[in-house]
This record gives sequence, C-alpha cells and structure tokens, in this order.
Amino acid sequence: MIIINILHIITCALLLPQLTFSLRTLTYAESNLFPVEFEITTDGTAVIRLQQRLPNSQCAESRIIMRYILPNGVLVSNDIDFKFDPINFCPVDKIEIHPLIGKFILVLYLNSTNPGSTGNNILVQYAAMIINQNGKVIQNNLPLLSPPFMSNTSVKTKTVSNSNGDFLWTFKLDNNDSITYAKFTLQKLNTAINDPTAPPIFTMSTSGIFHIPNNLNLQLQNYTTFSTFYGHFAIVFTAGYSTSTSTTSQLFVYCTFLIAETNNLINPLLIYNPTTSLSSLEIMKCGESSFEGTAFKCFLSTIQSISNSISRVQVSFLLTGFVTEITSIPIGNTSSNSIRTIFFDPLYFGGYLQRIYLNSNEIIGNIFDIKGNLKGNWDLSFTNLNFSNMIIKGGTNGIDGGVGVFRNNSVILVLGDGGNGVTWSVVTTDLVKIYTPNQSLINPNIASTSLPINTTVPLDTSTMSITFNKPISLSNGNISIFQFLSSINSSNNGVLLRQTFSGTSKFCSLDSSKTVITIPILQSTFNQPKAVYFIKIDDGFVRNEATDMALIGVVDGFWTVLTLDYDDSYSDTATALLKLSNDLFNTLATNSSQLLPQFLSQLSQITPVSLSRLSFPSNLKFTSINSTQNDLRIPIIIGTERSGEMRSARVISDLDVLIRNHDISPIGIMNLTAGIDKDFGVQWNSNVFQEYKFLLLGLLLGVVAILIIWYLVTRKQSDGNKYIILILMLILTDFTLDLLFIWFYGRDVSWLFNPSIILIFVPLSIYTTFSVLFILHEMSENPLFHDYYRRHTFLTLIIALFSCINSEFFHLLDSHLFTSNSDQNPKKKTIENMPGEWRYIEDENENKNIFKTLKWIFINLFKATYSERAIIWLWWMNVLGIFMQDIGQFVIQILYKQNTIVYYIIPLLTLITSSTIVAVKLIILIWHTAKYINYRRRRTYSISDEGMSINT
Repeated sequence: MIIINILHIITCALLLPQLTFSLRTLTYAESNLFPVEFEITTDGTAVIRLQQRLPNSQCAESRIIMRYILPNGVLVSNDIDFKFDPINFCPVDKIEIHPLIGKFILVLYLNSTNPGSTGNNILVQYAAMIINQNGKVIQNNLPLLSPPFMSNTSVKTKTVSNSNGDFLWTFKLDNNDSITYAKFTLQKLNTAINDPTAPPIFTMSTSGIFHIPNNLNLQLQNYTTFSTFYGHFAIVFTAGYSTSTSTTSQLFVYCTFLIAETNNLINPLLIYNPTTSLSSLEIMKCGESSFEGTAFKCFLSTIQSISNSISRVQVSFLLTGFVTEITSIPIGNTSSNSIRTIFFDPLYFGGYLQRIYLNSNEIIGNIFDIKGNLKGNWDLSFTNLNFSNMIIKGGTNGIDGGVGVFRNNSVILVLGDGGNGVTWSVVTTDLVKIYTPNQSLINPNIASTSLPINTTVPLDTSTMSITFNKPISLSNGNISIFQFLSSINSSNNGVLLRQTFSGTSKFCSLDSSKTVITIPILQSTFNQPKAVYFIKIDDGFVRNEATDMALIGVVDGFWTVLTLDYDDSYSDTATALLKLSNDLFNTLATNSSQLLPQFLSQLSQITPVSLSRLSFPSNLKFTSINSTQNDLRIPIIIGTERSGEMRSARVISDLDVLIRNHDISPIGIMNLTAGIDKDFGVQWNSNVFQEYKFLLLGLLLGVVAILIIWYLVTRKQSDGNKYIILILMLILTDFTLDLLFIWFYGRDVSWLFNPSIILIFVPLSIYTTFSVLFILHEMSENPLFHDYYRRHTFLTLIIALFSCINSEFFHLLDSHLFTSNSDQNPKKKTIENMPGEWRYIEDENENKNIFKTLKWIFINLFKATYSERAIIWLWWMNVLGIFMQDIGQFVIQILYKQNTIVYYIIPLLTLITSSTIVAVKLIILIWHTAKYINYRRRRTYSISDEGMSINT
C-alpha cells in the first residue's frame, strides 16, 4: 500500500481554530482503499476506518485498516492485529468502531457460534474488543453482546458513550418489538496516578431486553440512543398501534432513561403525541440540544396519513419527560420535499449546527443559538463534493458518520471519491462562534475564572472561583485538580490527582447571585514548584437553574496552570506518625515484606516525594493485633530533601492535610493508604530530647535552684531529717506524672492500661486504709502523739490526707525539720496564756523578735513522737510500697518505652521520676532501718505529774 503526501503534510492548522471561514481540503491517494467509518475521540483525534475491496467484488479483505489524525496534525497508520471472521466483511460490512476514553477504541464484530462455519448465512453473535491506537488488542474478554441470529438477518445496533467512559450498546432485530441492551462501565482503579497509556478495563454493569410496557398496548418500531451530561443513557423509540376504525396507524415517540446510579430503565415517557394520524414517523436525531443546559432535543420527520405531506418537527424535553417545546425545524427557503434528513450538533462556543441533507446530494449547514436565532452558515463553498461521496457508516440513515465537530468550533468531513477507491479526503471548515467570553476554556457557560488558563499561581493559593454567565445550581459532578508528573519527572507521563469533590459537597459554595462558585484549594494541592497542573470539571458539576439540565465541564489536560518557583529552607530528617486501622495494620502484618514497600510507594506517589526519602524505623515490627485493640500508630521517617523537593517539615504538613481530607484527596483512593485514620492525621515524632531540650534544660535548672535553696535553708540543721522535703516533693511529682501518663497515654499500649490503673488505685486504697488506722492507733495508744495531735490537729489531718498517696508523708511529722544545734538547748522560755508551744515570751533581757517566735513555732511543728509499733508499721509500709507500687510503675514505664513508637515528654519525665523513686525509696528504707535501730537504743519517753519529758 502506497501512501503519498500524507505523513506530515497535515499541519496543526487543520484542527486549530481560524479567524476566518476558511475551507481546507487534504486528499490522500491510497490505492483501493475506501473510508467506511469515522469518529472523533475526546482528545480531538480523528479516527478513520478504511476497507480494501476484493477485485470485482463489493466484499472487503478480512482486516481492519485504521488511520488516526492526531490533534497535532500527524497522520498515523495502524491496522488491528486480530483475525476476524470473514462474515464481518462479506457480503456486507459488519464492523463498527467507537472511541472510548483516552486513546482506546471499541470494536464491535460478529463472532460465529460454530467456528469454521462458511457461507453467507451462518449463526452469529455480536462480540466486542478494546484496542489501542497502535492496533493492539487490549481487552477481548467482554461478554457476548447479542443473542444468536442468522448473519443475513437485518439488524440495527447503536453504540453511545458518556463522559464517564461508560458505553451503552443496543441491538434490535427487524420485525422484533424489543431492544437488547448492555451497559459497560469503566472500572475505577485504586490509584491516584492516572496513566493515559494504561488500558481501560470495562465490565458489564447491566444488560437486558427492553419491551414496551403491556399497558401501553404499543408495538416498537424504530429507535435511537444518546447519552446525557448527567451520565445517563437514553433510548428514544417510535411506537404505534392499529385502530379498529382505520387502516392507518397512530404513532408516538417515547423516551426511557437508563439511570447512571441505579442502572435501571425508567418507565417510558411520552414526548411526542401528534394531533393527526401519521403514516410515517422517523427519528432523525436525538440528543443534548446544546452545551448550555437547555433541553434534550429530537428531530423528527413525519408524513401525514391523509395528505402525505412531510413535516420536520423538533421536540425539546427534560429528564422528567416534560416537553418544553414542539416546533417546526427551521429550513429557510428549502422545500420540505427536497430534504432527505436533518441532523444537529451542539457547539462548544454556543448554539448548535444544523445539517440539512438534500435529495440532490447537497448539504446545507446553519448555525443557531439556543433561542433558535440564525447566527451564521456552514461554509461549504466547494464543488464536486457532496454527501454521496461521504462514508456510509454512522447515523440513522448511514450518512451521518462522516462529520465531526471539534471543540474549537471547526467541522471535519471525511469523504471518499465516489466509489473509485483512488483517493479519500479530509475537509475542515470553521464555524461562527456565538459566545466568545473566556473562550480559552471552550465552555459556553463560563464567563471567567480567578485562575485563567495557562496562568502562573503561587504555591499558597487557597481558593479559586468560577463565574458562570447564567444562574446555576450545584450538582453531583466533580471538580478535580491534577498534576502532570512529566513536569517534574520527564520519565513519567501520568497525571496525579491532588483533590476532587462534587458540586454538592460542603466544599463548594455558591454566591447569592447563583453565578459564582468558590472552591477551596488544599495546601497540599499546589505543593510542587514550577510544576504544571490542570483543573478538570466533570459534565454535570453544575446545572442550569432554569431547566435543571446538566452543563458540560472542562476536559482533561485543557485548563492548565503553572506554579511559581520558591526557595525553601533546609530541614533535617523528621518522623511522621500515622494511625492505622486494625484492618490495615493486620493486612500489612500478613505480608509485611511485600506490602510495606507498597504502602511507602503509595505515600510517595500521593505526597509526592521521592520514595528513597521514606522509610520505617529499623526496630518497627508488624504483628497481627486483635480487633478489640486500639488502632496502632506507626512512624514514617522522612529523609532530608533533594534538590527541588519539599523539605521534610512541608512533607509532613502536606501529608497531614491529605489525610485529614481523606474523602477528597488521593489518600482515600489508594487501597492501602485508605486505611489511615483521617481524624488522627499526621503528628510529629521527633527526638523527644531534641524537641524538648529547652524544657528539659529549664527543668534541670529549676531542680538545681530548688536544691540550692534547700541547702541554704537547711545547712545549719544537724539533727532533723532535712531530706524529707525533697523526698516528698519527688513523691508528689511522680504521683502527678503517673496520673497524667494514664490520662493522656495510658491506652497507647492497651495491655498496659489495666496494670497502670491497678498500680495507682490499689496502693491508694491501701495507703488510705493505713492512714486511718495509723492515726486511730496513735491517738488511742500513744499519749505523746495524742498530745501532739491536740496541739497540731490541722497539720496532722493534712499530713494524714497526703499519706493516702504515700505513707512516707507521716515521716514529715517526726522529721524535726528546721532543728539546728542551737535549738537543742534553747534559753528558758515561759508559756503564757497559750496552750502548747505556740506562744513564747523571751526573758526580759532579750528583745522581742517576731522572727525568732516564728522559728520556734516551725521547730516544734514537726516533733511528733510515734510509738515503736507505729515506726515498725511505717517501715513495713515503705517495703510494701516499693514492691507494690514503685517497682511496678517503673516496669510499666520500661515496657511502654519498648512497645511504643512515639515518646513524649510526660512518659519521659514519668520514667525519670519512677526510676528515681525506686532508688530513693531503697535508700529511705535503709535509712529508716538504721533510724529504727538507733531509736531502740537511744530514744525513750516518760510521763509524770509535771508533764512530758523525752530522754535521749
């Protein structure tokens, strides 16, 4: 096959908008090739199928010849690499092609039920496959579409797709009043990165046979299908029944919708009920009347039963079946009898193109706005080219398939050479643009945006707004922001989802005029400097408020913006703390060697950050946990940044935003990251000593200051227990930290929670019981203590209350605190009109000194005398407390540190005080033992009529 003047002759101007109504024709000389089918893909690629006829026959070779005219004007030739049954090419061509999402094509063909069968009338079924533009078969396991039928049977099939990538295939045998249908849904992959070269996977989401309900008592005649911006599919059909008084038939037009969300067909809606009897009712074209959310529209051709007069009618209706308008199709001065058929095509710059095909093989093109006003003509000022030369596939009458409308408002035709098979041509013309505001987005509904196309935006952009030229209402379509990965990594051609949510979500707000939508932009969205992003708006993101009809959006890769460069300060390695669900943690534990790298890879893709910067701590272990346990927190180490990448602190901050916005960010899409707790987000897990170094330094200085003050106050004390204050302060601090630890971190390691509670409240109960018994015993058995209690009741009760925390507080009462050597032999004092030792009057030779009086008061405050039995009890309580509480709490702190990843300041301080308490209490135990021995040897007391005296 020789192809001349075709490879790079087609320039970008072929498909790009022009300022004038220019007509461009390019002719390709390819021997014995006939164009038979033409479609346009969503990215503007023209897909052309050709046949090579067999000598002296109308049959074609059993192969599919494909040509692709890319948006940049390059022509690509690729045949389909598949062996088709010859029944698809002879005696009649049975192949159908239909563009799908991306660069993939649906191919429909006949498959013999008995492989190897020959002849022109064999039993066949319709089958389908997915191919790419290289001609390779991508998916060939789709279910058979139709019931078996004989290959020479006259059938009608229709294929239509929506903007979601789904497609509906329908099939009807002649003289059959039912329609077989099958809907195929594009599978959504659990990935945040969309690779345009990745093959789509389709599954049959529903199928069935449509019958007119029995209560209508009608017989189905003809039908057509179309898709809506809602994502629904529509089947429009004509039906009629014979009357008992006339040989003519009354005909009607009905529409049923296959609802996207439920995959169910609704009851047929009557959209055209003629007032006169018709002998013929033909559906010429049905679909969205415009991209402006006006109404659905059907072009109908009718023939009156009595007069045989021909009329062309346009019916406008809504999704509810409500008919908004029925009018005659404007045909100007053209005679109705000279018209063969009429089609319409919505235009992206407003209005629609009306194509009138005449019996004289001429085409008349008119451009109307949505109100029916004529705005211009389709420039077809060429000679020797008419629709008799157009390809035969497509359209209700087989003559619609050679025309396509591009987003830039230009029209393309693919023409043969009248059956000679010598050349085929591509003709493009430009159409008048009704709307020009913000034409860069090629959307007739958008007046302006706060982020114009190809603009440069700062990384901290937090909102964007879209202004529409009509009142709108929010709908369930999505607005999404993607990043071209090739802009930061030339080896990756994918696009990364940054955020997505529907119009009805809480994130979209509509102003009082109902024309301006404000949309938040997450901090994590525009987080890469000098990167290219694009904003995609789904069809049906908003609706025309007046009609409740969905409006078109903005396609992939079109609305692009570029982020500014920035200089970021360096940050060291940091650790992010994530909280996993039990299910996710157990999933990772089942195959950690394989799934953990996948988990890190998904985080790397989503953030995005180099995978080499992410790792787990070397001591991290994954073992299955029970479903009753709390979710587990795990750390992710984020290494220092590379050139051009985000610093570690920004990575953690953005990751926190992504996780907390789980429902609208790619975190919720990936199969592993979807199990991260969105309420917990991300927390820093830095080195506790590094993070709290200033606090720890302050605490250390505070302790040193306290020790200095303590030393200055007690340096003259020789006899009393001057260490008791430090010991009791340590006990109180430890008790407070124990409570804080349980309250804030007790459940971090769930199996340590109950022991922690027990080691707090069981000793409290024992100490409380002991305090009560101790006071009662000393009051009843120890006269010296009874006398002390009488003089210092309030102090004794306060100490008894604190002894419920630890019995060591009882040693404060007999500590002889503030007693110095000079205090052991004080000058003669007399007690005057005051009980006890609260008030003293010095000798007349001494000056009165209030400070010395206060000193005597404090000296005598802590001189309680315990019985020998009480001292023994206190000793044993100290022993019990060490093993019952202190060592246990110290062990818990050790286990907590070994079994948790995050280590905060409170657990650290609790560990320090617990270990100190154990050491100090052992020293105290030894000290009290020595004191008791010394007490037995030296200390006695006696009672006489003159009062109490102590002998040492």
